[in-house]
Amino acid sequence: MKLCRSSSCKLLLLFVVNAGGCTSVPLASLPNTGSLTPSPHTASHSAESSVEIYSRVARGALKCWFGPEGSLKKTHVFHAKVEPPDKGGTADIGVHTREAGSSHGVLRAFGVTITPSGTGSRIEAQNVRFPESQSAIMIADVNRWASGKGECGIVGIGGWDAAQPPPAPNASQVAQTGKEAAPKR
Repeated sequence: MKLCRSSSCKLLLLFVVNAGGCTSVPLASLPNTGSLTPSPHTASHSAESSVEIYSRVARGALKCWFGPEGSLKKTHVFHAKVEPPDKGGTADIGVHTREAGSSHGVLRAFGVTITPSGTGSRIEAQNVRFPESQSAIMIADVNRWASGKGECGIVGIGGWDAAQPPPAPNASQVAQTGKEAAPKR
């Protein structure tokens, strides 16, 4: 594949290559990869089917992370797919960043892959974009849901990545209605 066919393109390319050595501006240095840590990635095994584990983890994520009080509801999108058992039974749950003005996820931020393995399932959770402290909570949630427990690690106001809480009703609003107004969502 030829990138540059015209003579003006070749001339421009030659100029750019030669001009790079004549500048006093230092070249950008590459980051020191020794300081980078790999993203948290965990794997565990369950004696239950991948479809059963998938349903528990998806239900937990939709309730805790993406529910009415969910910390990820406004900033991320839930995406999941599962194959039927007769086609392998592999399941994938993805948390993607939300594109402004769209309901479509753009970049994968966290994922859970559940695959049949021997007499049970292999559950892999991988963080791609969340800070380590948040991904540790998410991984703990996945492991808890996979084991059959339904509670959430941290959810709603005050949770990680939580949106600002709605303003509290003022005294005149409470007096007019005779009760506290429900916060708008």
